[in-house]
Amino acid sequence: MDATVRKKGKAIFIDGPSANKLKPALGIKLIDYKGLYRILCEKVGSSRTLSCEPIVTMHPERITNTERLSKQLAGAGFQVVPVESEGGADDEEIKRRIRLLDPLVTSEIVIMTCDQDFLPVLRQKATQGIAVYLVS
Repeated sequence: MDATVRKKGKAIFIDGPSANKLKPALGIKLIDYKGLYRILCEKVGSSRTLSCEPIVTMHPERITNTERLSKQLAGAGFQVVPVESEGGADDEEIKRRIRLLDPLVTSEIVIMTCDQDFLPVLRQKATQGIAVYLVS
């Protein structure tokens, strides 16, 4: 294979505030972020290659108030993106990043959310040939 040809991979997004709401419904008190990273990378979808660093959105105040959580996420392999959740700014940031994904580089999108706000942009990417996996 030519050294300039890069294998397609998956992009992983976690809607932090939304994912936090999933914990009580699943009976989970604390999330094992290393385990979650491993599941999202290795068990969801068919690609085991990442096209970009997995991201999780988190309210800026939560980052400063719970620095330990931010360090756990970073240590597990996630890029923590500080963004307000009020007014849907966190959702808009994820949608912006999804829109930027190149189908020549990204073959799959894995998104963990209980939000339906992402459906239009995910449908658009699906029409470009990118497989979408919604974890909810």
